[in-house]
Amino acid sequence: MRIARIAALCVAATLFLSAGAAFGAHADGLNSIKEGDQVQPFKGRNLEGEEVDVGALIGKKVVVLAFWSIYCKPCVEEISSLIRLQDEFGGEDLEVIGINTDSELGISRIRTFISRFESFEKKKINYDNIYDESNEITKLLGIGFLPTVLSVNTKGQVEKVFVGFKEKSEEEIFADIRGLLPSVAPETAVDTDTQTFSVEAVVPLCGFYNADGWMGDFMGNRDLELELEETAAMARNKSTKLIIREALLSLGITLLEDPEKEGCFRPYGVYVMEDPLEIKDNLTNLVNELFLNRLVKTQGIDEDFMETEYRVNERATVNMVALRDRLDSLGYETSPITVTFSVINVRKLDQVKFEKILLQQSRYIGYFSFPNYTIYTSAENFADEMRKMNLEGLKVFIEETGDDSIELEVWR
Repeated sequence: MRIARIAALCVAATLFLSAGAAFGAHADGLNSIKEGDQVQPFKGRNLEGEEVDVGALIGKKVVVLAFWSIYCKPCVEEISSLIRLQDEFGGEDLEVIGINTDSELGISRIRTFISRFESFEKKKINYDNIYDESNEITKLLGIGFLPTVLSVNTKGQVEKVFVGFKEKSEEEIFADIRGLLPSVAPETAVDTDTQTFSVEAVVPLCGFYNADGWMGDFMGNRDLELELEETAAMARNKSTKLIIREALLSLGITLLEDPEKEGCFRPYGVYVMEDPLEIKDNLTNLVNELFLNRLVKTQGIDEDFMETEYRVNERATVNMVALRDRLDSLGYETSPITVTFSVINVRKLDQVKFEKILLQQSRYIGYFSFPNYTIYTSAENFADEMRKMNLEGLKVFIEETGDDSIELEVWR
């Protein structure tokens, strides 16, 4: 399994991050196949032992190749989305094919796993799964990270490489694949109202320094090139996040951020810089709900490592129509309201814990001073959001008692 800091490097290129697994196709754990590459035809046998000629499908329909392992949690979580994809679009225009990479286990173990998945999840896998014996297909296509999904267009070329999986990525993945299907009418063109924003993102190169410069990071890595790649990826992610923040500000929306995530150090101990798109705060939660590749178009970017910091200066346009539409679909209001909590049976420590949960899991809060919260949605939406949160052992009953008031009843 790859640790989070290494996995973060993969997501910088794809914007889809999930802890995954790296394996023997490439020593660095990265995919060598790229968008635009021609897919070499291949055959394999499915879990029933029947031959699947993928080469005969390529060029005739859109093919979705999903590389996975039973030991890769995001891979297993992705199966439900692949079932929905095959169910919605599979047939004349599209074919989903799973490629299982667990060649060392034997096919019977994979069959057992599939049987248990279908039994416990109560979902029938409706697409072929090829058992990649000796990992020949994985090596042929240059796959080094799991999960990886390739969408192959009708020219036989890789249209998109999706690395990692999160459930919230599903809608964007579906939209990209839907656009390849000839039988699906293209979406009606929308107003192209755009605004241009310029930002500077600065991310420190954390680690140990001496008179000669950087010597190693806090996790034991001494490869400066690798560390710089990761730092640069975080700086680019931060730049994207800052552009969205500026776009939101232009709409009158200011979402809560966690100021402690900047820099390498905290008052007590050492802190390793966190990927800006992984920070748990209200702004990040919204950014991760947006379809960034549709919203943001880079017009110019200048980046470099300077002394102890990686700096990115970016100028980009934001499709404000698409942003407003997405905010509307998520229940946002551009005019904030202040909601007041009334509490029943709440200990001080439970209150503090509940506040922390809200700040990490909500996407609507702009400011708070308990019991008052300034939010960019209705009290009803805010209450619904809280009901879906992981409250970490607290039993919280949430009642809306007015347009600007919510009652909390807390039990352990």
